[in-house]
Amino acid sequence: MTRRLRTPVCDLLGIDLPLAGLPHSVAASAAISRAGGFGVYAATRDTPEEIADRGAELVAAAGGRATGIDLLLPKLAVETGDRAASEAAIPDAHRAFVAGLRDKYAVPPASRQGFRNRQVRSEALWEAQIAAVLATQTEVFACGVGISAAVVARAKAAGKPTLAVVGAPRHAEKAVACGVDVLVAQGADAGGHTGTIGTMVLVPQVVKAAGGIPVFAAGGSATGDQLAAALAMGAQGVWMGTV
Repeated sequence: MTRRLRTPVCDLLGIDLPLAGLPHSVAASAAISRAGGFGVYAATRDTPEEIADRGAELVAAAGGRATGIDLLLPKLAVETGDRAASEAAIPDAHRAFVAGLRDKYAVPPASRQGFRNRQVRSEALWEAQIAAVLATQTEVFACGVGISAAVVARAKAAGKPTLAVVGAPRHAEKAVACGVDVLVAQGADAGGHTGTIGTMVLVPQVVKAAGGIPVFAAGGSATGDQLAAALAMGAQGVWMGTV
């Protein structure tokens, strides 16, 4: 008889396996959940309206299995979505630097809008995105950057456990103080935004700082051997992105 690997975080999130994944694809996120893991959709590039639509798609495609949506909420000086005001705040030296790079390397004009120019990154946008995620039927609110006690309280009031990605022990301590339910210790081995501490060093530090809160290990995790290593360091599972 084969015994399926299971840790306490599985019971908390309602999953069968201690494996989480963060794709920018609804279909891939749903596939992870259907396979018994925890599929989280990375929605920070989406408009609030897109979050509402894709959240509904995710829930339907996951077939009743646990899902989450992740946002990046860095603290910004820009409060509103006033594009003209935001562009006026860009220093001339920055404009000249970018223009110099374009000329030096013959960079062609953009063929389509991307996250950075499709919508103004502002506190107003973050608020609208948060509200959109909380209105979905996904089970968990995840935050890659910028977790706060106020956001955690709102998510819990909406019946959603909260998860925070951290890159240093001090980030973990802040997230714990905010009341998060799960931490992701993401080391410098990760392919996305992260800190400077390697995964092997970071995970035990975050586990210690977590004080019993479940921790996923992230950053270079893609194999069963690495899952075993994460468990040996005190994590309760692995969180995969680039893979």
